[in-house]
Amino acid sequence: MLVALLALSVHAAPVTLRIGDVRALGVQRSIALEWVDRVAQQLQRTGAVRVVKSQGDGVLQTEFSHDEQQWKCSIEIRRAREGVLWGETHAVFDSESAAIDWLEVAALDLEADLSPTPILITQQVNDPKDPAWVRAVPGVAGVAIGAGAATMLILSAVESVRLRNAHDLPQAQVDSLTREQKALEVTGGVMAGAAAVGVAASVLWFGAAAPTVAVSPNPGGASVSLSGKF
Repeated sequence: MLVALLALSVHAAPVTLRIGDVRALGVQRSIALEWVDRVAQQLQRTGAVRVVKSQGDGVLQTEFSHDEQQWKCSIEIRRAREGVLWGETHAVFDSESAAIDWLEVAALDLEADLSPTPILITQQVNDPKDPAWVRAVPGVAGVAIGAGAATMLILSAVESVRLRNAHDLPQAQVDSLTREQKALEVTGGVMAGAAAVGVAASVLWFGAAAPTVAVSPNPGGASVSLSGKF
């Protein structure tokens, strides 16, 4: 059996955003601009997202409103060319302080939609003389890894819910929860990619000649593209 397996981590260029409409209804515009700046700073903290003055990949649009009882916050990111929705988050609060605390959590939710992801590439060169049980090994391993990936992604989702409701927690604890959530998300995505590679390798090994598998993990799992002669 001749197997060529190559794992690459390809880091795409940062996603670039420009600040679009800032709507303030019942809120001082200076406060609304300060809140937008806070969101922009939080989005850029890892380097995966950059906020620029013009010609960004996406447009950050915000609306903050206040009446006698509630503070309403809405943040959307739309793709610059098509204008389609790329990411969004909305919330309603009883106090200004709760709305301010929410801004960093909102940025985390948006970053999860925008962050570039690594790519795993594998190429399989088949030897038809290999027994069936040998060709099944990558698939079995992939299923086992997939179960672990599902667990990681479920835990990541649980941590994300905790972050959304972490308005009353100290900032240090929020930062700790954020790190845990991101670590679980990335680990689950990479494991999902590895699982997909294993299963795809077995499938192709059984019936394809010199196939290529490209896997792109994402926060919800992984996408796989296959090429070869079947």
